[in-house]
Amino acid sequence: MCEVKNTIKFSFSHCDAKPNIGEIVNFAKALDANPAEMEAVYRIGEERGVFMKFKSEEAMLHSLTFNSEDLIFHYANGTTAKVRMSHAGEFIQYVRVYDLPPEVPDNELDKVLGKYGKIKRIIREKFPTDLCFEVYTGIRGVYMDVKKEIPTSLHFFNGKGNIFYDGNKDKCFLCKADGHRKLSCPKRKARKEPEKQLKEKGKQSERKQNSSSTYAGVVVEGASLVISDQETDMGLEMLNEDNEMDVTTPTTDESSGEHAMGNDVQKQQQRSRFGFNENEEQIRERKKLRAREKIALSSLRSPPRKII
Repeated sequence: MCEVKNTIKFSFSHCDAKPNIGEIVNFAKALDANPAEMEAVYRIGEERGVFMKFKSEEAMLHSLTFNSEDLIFHYANGTTAKVRMSHAGEFIQYVRVYDLPPEVPDNELDKVLGKYGKIKRIIREKFPTDLCFEVYTGIRGVYMDVKKEIPTSLHFFNGKGNIFYDGNKDKCFLCKADGHRKLSCPKRKARKEPEKQLKEKGKQSERKQNSSSTYAGVVVEGASLVISDQETDMGLEMLNEDNEMDVTTPTTDESSGEHAMGNDVQKQQQRSRFGFNENEEQIRERKKLRAREKIALSSLRSPPRKII
């Protein structure tokens, strides 16, 4: 039998109906291919498929690149069939190479991958057209007739490229084992679990240190410090003494009265200015809180008196 060149086969399953000429023509026109580059479209009786021969290898590879491997064939009666596109005569596979910088030339890929089969074409993939971003993605696509299994990673110059194609789609880039990909690799999960536990312990330790340095979190070996009402009153007396020490004693009773009135007016003006218009009950509650804070902070420097 003669060698079939520059031809694509569209394979039907055994349960699909044979298409007629009009349906084949409509299918060919709907493809992402230039009809002017097509030389022949035909069927072979013993094979369940449609063949499309192109005038050049470049036109054939263009059709293989820009059309999905799995296509939908539409019959005239409204039914559809799934067909698979492949290179006729040779088992051409699309090998993708990841993680290589643009500076690595295509002839380096030809040299390295040529050891595993016959290279047909090398392309540089771009972002999908619907993103309106005409830039290369960094992934190389290699059309080749794979003669022997390609490793999951290969060295190109000084860089390592990861390899993916149908023959190794279930191989892990990390552990090189079969049956899973890198994201679900058991070794990757086992390596990340201790890191996650260490981070969690660090967060717990940080929260514990932050809580122990505040009044609300005065804790001694896991037990909360209780401040009684009597201790609160003692704290209030301490605060009153501190306040009294801050006031300068006048020389006469008259000047003392005027000075006290002046201080009261000045304090009231300051409270009004900053929005501290409090009643007597609110003032006492605020003083109680300050007293508790003072006792709590002093307890950090000495053993607690009462533990629950």
